[in-house]
Amino acid sequence: MSKFIEVLIVSFIGVLVTILTFYGIYHAFTKHSTGSGFISVFAPPYAWYMGAEGIFWHDDFASVDWDLRLKNDVKATAALLGYSSVIDETKVKDYGRAVETFAGEIKNYPPEKKEYLEKFGLIYINYTESILDDTVECFTKAMSEGIQLMFVKSPKTVAIEEIMLMYKGAEEIVNETKIDMLAMTEMFKENYSKKRKLSNGKKDKLITYFSLSKQKGLYKIRSTYADIFGHPPSDL
Repeated sequence: MSKFIEVLIVSFIGVLVTILTFYGIYHAFTKHSTGSGFISVFAPPYAWYMGAEGIFWHDDFASVDWDLRLKNDVKATAALLGYSSVIDETKVKDYGRAVETFAGEIKNYPPEKKEYLEKFGLIYINYTESILDDTVECFTKAMSEGIQLMFVKSPKTVAIEEIMLMYKGAEEIVNETKIDMLAMTEMFKENYSKKRKLSNGKKDKLITYFSLSKQKGLYKIRSTYADIFGHPPSDL
Protein backbone atom coordinates (compact mmCIF):
# COMPACT_ATOMS: atom_id res chain seq x y z
CA MET A 1 0.00 0.00 0.00
CA SER A 2 1.43 3.36 -1.01
CA LYS A 3 2.20 6.03 1.57
CA PHE A 4 -0.40 8.33 0.01
CA ILE A 5 -3.21 5.80 0.43
CA GLU A 6 -2.18 5.14 4.03
CA VAL A 7 -2.29 8.87 4.79
CA LEU A 8 -5.65 9.15 3.02
CA ILE A 9 -7.15 6.30 5.06
CA VAL A 10 -5.81 7.65 8.35
CA SER A 11 -7.11 11.13 7.51
CA PHE A 12 -10.53 9.72 6.59
CA ILE A 13 -10.72 7.76 9.85
CA GLY A 14 -9.69 10.89 11.75
CA VAL A 15 -12.49 12.90 10.14
CA LEU A 16 -15.04 10.20 10.97
CA VAL A 17 -13.88 10.04 14.60
CA THR A 18 -14.09 13.83 14.87
CA ILE A 19 -17.59 13.89 13.42
CA LEU A 20 -18.68 11.03 15.67
CA THR A 21 -17.23 12.82 18.70
CA PHE A 22 -19.05 16.08 18.06
CA TYR A 23 -22.28 14.30 17.16
CA GLY A 24 -21.99 12.18 20.31
CA ILE A 25 -21.59 15.31 22.46
CA TYR A 26 -24.61 16.91 20.75
CA HIS A 27 -26.66 13.73 21.16
CA ALA A 28 -25.72 13.39 24.84
CA PHE A 29 -26.81 16.96 25.64
CA THR A 30 -30.02 16.97 23.58
CA LYS A 31 -31.30 13.40 24.02
CA HIS A 32 -29.97 12.42 27.43
CA SER A 33 -28.92 14.94 30.08
CA THR A 34 -26.54 17.78 30.87
CA GLY A 35 -24.46 15.34 32.91
CA SER A 36 -24.12 12.96 29.98
CA GLY A 37 -23.15 15.89 27.81
CA PHE A 38 -20.31 16.97 30.09
CA ILE A 39 -19.05 13.39 30.43
CA SER A 40 -18.91 13.08 26.65
CA VAL A 41 -16.94 16.33 26.42
CA PHE A 42 -14.19 15.10 28.75
CA ALA A 43 -14.31 11.40 27.85
CA PRO A 44 -14.10 10.95 24.06
CA PRO A 45 -14.87 7.19 24.16
CA TYR A 46 -18.16 8.02 25.87
CA ALA A 47 -18.85 10.60 23.13
CA TRP A 48 -18.18 7.91 20.51
CA TYR A 49 -20.62 5.59 22.25
CA MET A 50 -23.24 8.38 22.39
CA GLY A 51 -22.68 9.07 18.70
CA ALA A 52 -23.07 5.41 17.76
CA GLU A 53 -26.20 5.13 19.91
CA GLY A 54 -27.70 8.18 18.25
CA ILE A 55 -27.04 6.78 14.78
CA PHE A 56 -27.92 3.12 15.26
CA TRP A 57 -30.19 2.35 18.19
CA HIS A 58 -31.41 5.38 20.15
CA ASP A 59 -35.20 5.42 20.63
CA ASP A 60 -36.75 8.75 21.67
CA PHE A 61 -39.92 6.96 22.73
CA ALA A 62 -38.47 3.98 24.60
CA SER A 63 -40.00 5.03 27.91
CA VAL A 64 -43.39 6.10 26.53
CA ASP A 65 -46.55 4.35 27.74
CA TRP A 66 -48.17 4.26 24.32
CA ASP A 67 -51.60 3.17 25.57
CA LEU A 68 -51.82 6.25 27.76
CA ARG A 69 -50.12 8.55 25.23
CA LEU A 70 -52.44 7.55 22.38
CA LYS A 71 -55.50 7.80 24.61
CA ASN A 72 -54.61 11.39 25.45
CA ASP A 73 -53.61 12.16 21.86
CA VAL A 74 -56.94 10.84 20.55
CA LYS A 75 -58.77 13.20 22.91
CA ALA A 76 -56.47 16.06 21.92
CA THR A 77 -57.09 15.37 18.22
CA ALA A 78 -60.85 15.40 18.72
CA ALA A 79 -60.71 18.57 20.83
CA LEU A 80 -58.57 20.49 18.35
CA LEU A 81 -60.65 19.38 15.36
CA GLY A 82 -63.93 20.00 17.16
CA TYR A 83 -63.01 23.44 18.51
CA SER A 84 -61.83 24.67 15.12
CA SER A 85 -65.36 25.56 14.02
CA VAL A 86 -66.52 27.17 17.27
CA ILE A 87 -63.40 28.86 18.64
CA ASP A 88 -63.94 32.32 20.10
CA GLU A 89 -62.26 35.07 18.09
CA THR A 90 -60.33 36.20 21.17
CA LYS A 91 -58.83 32.72 21.51
CA VAL A 92 -57.76 32.17 17.91
CA LYS A 93 -54.08 32.87 18.59
CA ASP A 94 -53.96 30.54 21.61
CA TYR A 95 -55.80 27.89 19.62
CA GLY A 96 -53.34 28.21 16.76
CA ARG A 97 -50.44 27.77 19.16
CA ALA A 98 -52.09 24.66 20.59
CA VAL A 99 -52.45 23.15 17.10
CA GLU A 100 -48.84 24.04 16.29
CA THR A 101 -47.57 22.50 19.53
CA PHE A 102 -49.53 19.27 19.09
CA ALA A 103 -48.45 18.93 15.46
CA GLY A 104 -44.83 19.34 16.54
CA GLU A 105 -45.17 16.71 19.26
CA ILE A 106 -46.53 14.00 16.97
CA LYS A 107 -44.45 14.89 13.91
CA ASN A 108 -41.68 12.43 14.76
CA TYR A 109 -43.86 9.68 16.21
CA PRO A 110 -43.20 6.15 14.93
CA PRO A 111 -45.12 5.84 11.63
CA GLU A 112 -47.70 3.37 12.99
CA LYS A 113 -48.52 5.65 15.95
CA LYS A 114 -48.97 8.73 13.80
CA GLU A 115 -51.08 6.76 11.32
CA TYR A 116 -53.27 5.62 14.23
CA LEU A 117 -54.04 9.27 15.03
CA GLU A 118 -54.49 10.19 11.37
CA LYS A 119 -57.08 7.45 10.89
CA PHE A 120 -58.87 8.49 14.05
CA GLY A 121 -58.94 12.07 12.78
CA LEU A 122 -60.61 10.92 9.56
CA ILE A 123 -63.20 8.92 11.48
CA TYR A 124 -63.85 11.89 13.76
CA ILE A 125 -64.46 14.14 10.75
CA ASN A 126 -66.93 11.62 9.31
CA TYR A 127 -68.58 11.32 12.72
CA THR A 128 -68.93 15.09 13.04
CA GLU A 129 -70.39 15.37 9.54
CA SER A 130 -72.91 12.63 10.27
CA ILE A 131 -73.90 14.26 13.59
CA LEU A 132 -74.48 17.56 11.77
CA ASP A 133 -76.63 15.77 9.19
CA ASP A 134 -78.66 14.23 12.01
CA THR A 135 -79.10 17.65 13.59
CA VAL A 136 -80.44 19.16 10.36
CA GLU A 137 -82.73 16.15 9.89
CA CYS A 138 -84.14 16.49 13.41
CA PHE A 139 -84.76 20.20 13.01
CA THR A 140 -86.38 19.65 9.62
CA LYS A 141 -88.68 16.97 11.00
CA ALA A 142 -89.72 19.14 13.93
CA MET A 143 -90.37 22.17 11.75
CA SER A 144 -92.22 20.20 9.05
CA GLU A 145 -94.47 18.22 11.37
CA GLY A 146 -94.79 20.70 14.21
CA ILE A 147 -93.56 18.16 16.75
CA GLN A 148 -91.24 18.46 19.72
CA LEU A 149 -87.59 18.59 18.74
CA MET A 150 -85.74 15.38 19.59
CA PHE A 151 -82.19 14.63 18.51
CA VAL A 152 -81.79 11.07 17.28
CA LYS A 153 -78.68 9.42 15.86
CA SER A 154 -79.01 7.92 12.42
CA PRO A 155 -77.85 4.34 11.66
CA LYS A 156 -74.89 5.89 9.80
CA THR A 157 -73.81 7.85 12.89
CA VAL A 158 -74.19 4.78 15.09
CA ALA A 159 -72.06 2.72 12.68
CA ILE A 160 -69.30 5.35 12.63
CA GLU A 161 -69.52 5.59 16.41
CA GLU A 162 -68.90 1.86 16.77
CA ILE A 163 -65.74 2.16 14.69
CA MET A 164 -64.59 5.20 16.63
CA LEU A 165 -65.02 3.36 19.94
CA MET A 166 -62.23 1.02 18.86
CA TYR A 167 -59.80 3.89 19.53
CA LYS A 168 -58.38 4.58 22.97
CA GLY A 169 -60.03 7.59 24.60
CA ALA A 170 -62.94 7.73 22.13
CA GLU A 171 -65.50 6.56 24.69
CA GLU A 172 -65.28 9.90 26.50
CA ILE A 173 -65.84 11.72 23.21
CA VAL A 174 -68.93 9.67 22.40
CA ASN A 175 -70.34 10.19 25.89
CA GLU A 176 -69.79 13.95 25.60
CA THR A 177 -71.66 13.92 22.28
CA LYS A 178 -74.61 12.14 23.91
CA ILE A 179 -74.70 14.76 26.66
CA ASP A 180 -74.54 17.57 24.09
CA MET A 181 -77.47 16.10 22.17
CA LEU A 182 -79.55 15.74 25.34
CA ALA A 183 -78.69 19.30 26.32
CA MET A 184 -79.76 20.65 22.93
CA THR A 185 -83.02 18.69 23.11
CA GLU A 186 -83.80 20.25 26.49
CA MET A 187 -82.76 23.70 25.32
CA PHE A 188 -85.11 23.64 22.32
CA LYS A 189 -87.88 21.60 23.92
CA GLU A 190 -89.87 24.64 25.07
CA ASN A 191 -89.72 26.29 21.65
CA TYR A 192 -91.28 23.28 19.97
CA SER A 193 -93.61 22.08 22.70
CA LYS A 194 -96.54 24.01 21.22
CA LYS A 195 -96.38 22.02 17.99
CA ARG A 196 -95.65 25.07 15.86
CA LYS A 197 -95.00 24.65 12.17
CA LEU A 198 -92.87 26.98 10.12
CA SER A 199 -93.93 28.10 6.67
CA ASN A 200 -92.13 26.43 3.80
CA GLY A 201 -90.27 29.65 3.04
CA LYS A 202 -88.94 30.07 6.57
CA LYS A 203 -88.15 26.36 6.80
CA ASP A 204 -86.17 26.45 3.56
CA LYS A 205 -84.19 29.47 4.72
CA LEU A 206 -83.37 27.79 8.02
CA ILE A 207 -82.31 24.57 6.31
CA THR A 208 -80.10 26.57 3.93
CA TYR A 209 -78.53 28.29 6.94
CA PHE A 210 -77.86 24.92 8.59
CA SER A 211 -76.32 23.58 5.38
CA LEU A 212 -73.99 26.55 4.96
CA SER A 213 -72.99 26.41 8.63
CA LYS A 214 -72.19 22.72 8.23
CA GLN A 215 -70.01 23.39 5.17
CA LYS A 216 -68.17 26.18 6.98
CA GLY A 217 -67.60 24.03 10.05
CA LEU A 218 -66.34 21.04 8.06
CA TYR A 219 -64.01 23.26 6.04
CA LYS A 220 -62.40 24.51 9.25
CA ILE A 221 -62.12 20.99 10.66
CA ARG A 222 -60.46 19.66 7.49
CA SER A 223 -58.12 22.65 7.44
CA THR A 224 -57.11 21.96 11.04
CA TYR A 225 -56.56 18.29 10.19
CA ALA A 226 -54.08 19.39 7.51
CA ASP A 227 -52.34 21.69 10.00
CA ILE A 228 -51.96 18.84 12.50
CA PHE A 229 -50.92 16.01 10.19
CA GLY A 230 -49.27 17.85 7.31
CA HIS A 231 -51.71 16.75 4.61
CA PRO A 232 -55.45 17.10 3.89
CA PRO A 233 -57.79 14.29 5.01
CA SER A 234 -58.22 12.91 1.49
CA ASP A 235 -54.48 12.09 1.23
CA LEU A 236 -54.51 9.28 3.80
